[in-house]
Amino acid sequence: AICTFGFATALTQGFWSLLLVRALVGFGVAGMPVSFDILAEALPSASRGSFLLYIEFFWTFGSIYVNVCAWATLETSGWRVLTALSAIP
Repeated sequence: AICTFGFATALTQGFWSLLLVRALVGFGVAGMPVSFDILAEALPSASRGSFLLYIEFFWTFGSIYVNVCAWATLETSGWRVLTALSAIP
């Protein structure tokens, strides 16, 4: 849902549709910590720490990716292209 509504953000045509789609993205993002907790409980205790560390590493990598995309595209291509690039899983 986050990816779908993230791409839909780039296609919105007005304030209210943008607000609705971003609210739906927010609901998806708000539910993400629950899935990480369930995953952590299901992992074997011997590899739990390293696996969760990899998740945190890729979360940081994604944050850097969005900042680089903003630097490269925001002024030349606009916010819609940035939003579409940010929605790539």
